[in-house]
Amino acid sequence: MKEQDQIFQLYIQHLSGELTPEEESYVEKKLKEDEGFRAVWASFSEGDRARRTEAFARDLSTDGALAEMKHRRISRGGVRRMWYAAAAVVAGLVITGSVLLWPSPKNAPATARLPELPPSAVNLVLANGQTITLNGDSTQTIALQQATLNNNNGTLAYQSTDTSSSTLRVPAGGSYKMVLADGTTVWLNASSSLRFPFSFAGPTRDVYVEGEAFFKVAKDAQHPFIVHTPQTQVRVLGTSFNINTYEPGAERTSLVEGSVQMHSRNGQQLTLKPGLQAGFSGDGFSTVPFDEEEVTAWMSGVYYFHKMPVTAITAAASRFYGIRFQAEEERFAKVTITGVMDRGRLQEFLNDLQTTAGAEIQIENQTVYLR
Repeated sequence: MKEQDQIFQLYIQHLSGELTPEEESYVEKKLKEDEGFRAVWASFSEGDRARRTEAFARDLSTDGALAEMKHRRISRGGVRRMWYAAAAVVAGLVITGSVLLWPSPKNAPATARLPELPPSAVNLVLANGQTITLNGDSTQTIALQQATLNNNNGTLAYQSTDTSSSTLRVPAGGSYKMVLADGTTVWLNASSSLRFPFSFAGPTRDVYVEGEAFFKVAKDAQHPFIVHTPQTQVRVLGTSFNINTYEPGAERTSLVEGSVQMHSRNGQQLTLKPGLQAGFSGDGFSTVPFDEEEVTAWMSGVYYFHKMPVTAITAAASRFYGIRFQAEEERFAKVTITGVMDRGRLQEFLNDLQTTAGAEIQIENQTVYLR
C-alpha cells in the first residue's frame, strides 16, 4: 500500500475511534516531525468532504485498503468497522477511478432506523415430510423414531441408523453447522440447503447442496465423499473446501486442503489442487488462485466483496442480513463497491450507505430501498 493510502487508512480509523494506542502514538509523532505526513493528514481534515474525496480518488488503491482490512480482521479477531470503496457516483459527484468512502464516526446518530429482522430459524425436513425447527441459540434434544437429534447452539449432531434422506434448510440471514454420521463437518451459509442421509450406506457418501457450504470431510478411502451441486459433482476422500452455487450457471469450488475431482454433467473433469478455485459455467471449468480468508470469512459472519455493482450488493445484503434490499437501477447503474459486511452490524451498514455513498435510505414493509 502506498504511503498516501496508509495515511488515509490511519485517518479513517481516527474518525471511527479505531486507532490502537500504538497507532495513536505513531500518528502524534508523525504530525509533529514529518511535514509531508502532516500535509496529507491536513488535506483529509480540512475543506469540503466531497472535494477531498474527489481529489484523493485518483491515487487511492482500494484493493490495498481491503487487504489491510482483512489483515486487521485476522490479527484482531474480527472486523470492527465497515469501509467501502466505490467508483462513479459519490455523494452526487461524478468521479473517475476508485475511492474509499468515509465511515461515519463512532458516535454518529443513526440516520436509518434498523428494520425488525425476521426470525432465522433453521428447518430440518425429514424424508416423511415432517419439518423440525432448530433454534440456533438454544440446546435441544429431539427423539425421533429412528434418530436422536442434538441441536446445540447452532450445531446439529445426531445418532441414527436411518438411511433415508433429509434436507437441512438455512434461511436468509442465518448460518448453521452440522456433523454428519461419518464425522464430516458441514457449515451452511444463508439461503442454503443440504440433502443428506442420517446414515450412509453403499460404496459412496453422497450429499446434495444448494447455496454455499464449507466441508471438512472425514477420511474414508473405501467410501468416497461426493457433493452434488446443480451442475457438478465434487468427489473427495478427505479434504476441506468451499462450494458456492448462489449464482445460477456460475458455481465455484475453492479447495483449502487435500484434493478433489470435479465432474460436470456434460462429462468434463478437473482435478483441483489446494489454493485454487474452480469455476464452472456452460463453457466448462476454469481455475484461479483464491484468498482463503476472503472465501471462508462468511463462517464467522463476515462477507468481502470486490468492485461489485450496487445492484449485486443489494442481492448479497438481502441474503446476508435476511431482509430485502432494493436499489434504483438508474441511480446506481455505474456505482461499484469494494468492502466488507459484518452480519452483526446492520445498523452501521445502513448508516454508512446513507452518509457516505450518497444513498437515501427508506425502509418500508421490511424492505430497504436505496434511492
